[in-house]
Amino acid sequence: MAEVKFSNVQKYFGDLHIVKDFNLDIEEGEFIVLLGGSGCGKSTTLRMLAGLEKITDGDVYIGDRWVNDLEPKERNIAMVFQSYALYPHMNVYQNIAFGLKLSGMSKDDIHKKVSWAAEMLQIEALLDRKPKALSGGQRQRVAIGRAMVRTPDVFLFDEPLSNLDAKLRNQMRTEIKQLHRKLGKTTIYVTHDQVEAMTLADRIVIMNGGAVEQVGTPQEIYDKPSNTFVAGFIGSPAMNMIKCGLQSGHSDWRLQIGQQEVALPKSKLLLPESSPSEIVLGIRPGNMHLRPEALHHDNFLSVKANIATSELLGPTVQLSGQLGGQKLIAEVPAKEDPGENVDVDVFVDCRALHFFDQNNGLTLQ
Repeated sequence: MAEVKFSNVQKYFGDLHIVKDFNLDIEEGEFIVLLGGSGCGKSTTLRMLAGLEKITDGDVYIGDRWVNDLEPKERNIAMVFQSYALYPHMNVYQNIAFGLKLSGMSKDDIHKKVSWAAEMLQIEALLDRKPKALSGGQRQRVAIGRAMVRTPDVFLFDEPLSNLDAKLRNQMRTEIKQLHRKLGKTTIYVTHDQVEAMTLADRIVIMNGGAVEQVGTPQEIYDKPSNTFVAGFIGSPAMNMIKCGLQSGHSDWRLQIGQQEVALPKSKLLLPESSPSEIVLGIRPGNMHLRPEALHHDNFLSVKANIATSELLGPTVQLSGQLGGQKLIAEVPAKEDPGENVDVDVFVDCRALHFFDQNNGLTLQ
């Protein structure tokens, strides 16, 4: 196992600045997920660590080794790709053993390692099959097995589940998490899927436009997003972003949401006195209620909203409408369904509210 360190890493493709001043210290045995949309630089960052892309500037360390100029084979890493990258003319055993054979390992040692990986991944019955005879999930297990037998310092995963259907993704996600617990290897995993990130990661690195927006545990990222980008990226349905005015009185804050003015004691909204007069109020859909008794206390914000449509999702309904002339999504228990084209009172626990500066998007809390 090994620690990994990125120090002021930059990547240019011509005039395009793809990765901007990337800094990250990864602890030994930690599971890190690089999360972001297409083109945010997450896969390029992973490929620079692997040695598959040249670093334009900055430094990368694996353990105590500076690896900028080392060839991929010299870095003692193993990478699992989205495309599996299996040799079609080889069976499963041969695919897993290929790298070991090239390294000159004895047949007995190769057999022990392949058997160990196959047993751990539950693919012992597949060792004689060619890749074309395997399902997507089975191929991905073979690709992981090929990486495992090399006993690397660091595992790298580049969107490994993107080609699988939803059910298989869930299953493989669980297996990868269990595998990490068993092996305890430093793991860096790239994905655009927030569910994968939230369920797998010890810490998440959210990237946008080549830069790091926030680093934290899944709970920290969800509970305390650093800006509107992170707040809108994490959570499904996405957080509601309601533009409103803010004024500070002697003992209360006054929120101007469209034509509504809502006064709340300052003790309920922990905002700095220097807060701007124009803010974004962030409300997660699941934190909204249509009955105040659902909150079991009086520490709530009450606003009027219009509900246009209601969609049943089993135990909950997803409501779409407007608050202060702005788009609103709420997810409430099915028994609270108000119907469609109705005006309702919406209640939100003040402790679940988020406040952002409307000009720069940064959190005010």
